[in-house]
Amino acid sequence: MSANNSDLFIVDNSISGWTGLRYLEEWTEISTRFDIATEFFEIGSLLALDGKWQQLDKIRILMGNETTFRTRRELGKALKERTQEVLDRSLEEAKKPNPFLEGVEAIAEALRSGKIECRIYTKDKFHAKAYITHGRQAVVGARALVGSSNFTEPGLSRNIELNVQIQTGADVALLQEWYEEHWEDAEDISELALDVIDRQIRAYSPFEVYAKSLQELFRGHSLTGNEWDQTDSKMFPYLDQYQKEAYWAMVDIARRNNGAFLCDGWGKKAAARVYHICRSGRDIEFPSPFTGGPATRKPVKPVEEVPGAPIPARSLYDASQALSWVASRRNNPEERTAWQIQIPSLVEDLAAKKD
Repeated sequence: MSANNSDLFIVDNSISGWTGLRYLEEWTEISTRFDIATEFFEIGSLLALDGKWQQLDKIRILMGNETTFRTRRELGKALKERTQEVLDRSLEEAKKPNPFLEGVEAIAEALRSGKIECRIYTKDKFHAKAYITHGRQAVVGARALVGSSNFTEPGLSRNIELNVQIQTGADVALLQEWYEEHWEDAEDISELALDVIDRQIRAYSPFEVYAKSLQELFRGHSLTGNEWDQTDSKMFPYLDQYQKEAYWAMVDIARRNNGAFLCDGWGKKAAARVYHICRSGRDIEFPSPFTGGPATRKPVKPVEEVPGAPIPARSLYDASQALSWVASRRNNPEERTAWQIQIPSLVEDLAAKKD
């Protein structure tokens, strides 16, 4: 609002006057960029301007930091933790009226492209609040709104604030000079902000949702080794003994290697191939893959020679090379890597049985 008989323009979020949000919305229509100084920044402010801020070519956000640090190492760690904490909190607040965070993807893309830049001033406590708007037309020029409003949704629309517009070109230029000086001294946190946002809007796979549901279901209850197998599993009682042993071996491998494949793992077929490579130096195929019996007695057809394989294998190293050959022939890259990771533990098992 304007005071009677005065050029002073006040933005205070009053019902009868102007809100900071309305002020910025109108300037997005005629501006190329915003330079914003704020003690606090929340994603909700940009969400409130969704559909408007996209008209700008550039937004720079210079924000404050609540504490000081003795070293750059402390600073880097604290900046990351603080950015995650503040932006996570603001995103959680944004989910209340906007559970699917509509509009956040556009913010993330703007951070990636550099259209939005974020920096934190760390040299001293930063308490400034200013919005410098740069008009597209020379006749409009630049203006600045200076006062108490943080770049947050409450600061722009709900809190009782007091901001006044700086209108003369000389005064705005002086304020711009102040802004550039503090911008150059600030730490860039655009990547940190993007990391937090990406984590909030990432599309989770059905398996990740299922795994998280299981984690929440069993929170506070740590299952003992065989508790679930013996009491809750519907399938375990129907497994043959060799299948149970394979399952227990897989669990042991998973504990040691942070993961293992339950299906299509080192089964009888792989065991037979390793056996014949160690014995004859040749890989094999199975004319009748579903024939029962031990792996060493299945009918096989010799195929390609394994380069460098000694005939017969004489050491655990030779056996590990045969295991590596079989693992390297997996078609799926993730499966191939998983098999190769398991080779050391399999060699350990062979060594234990040899002893």
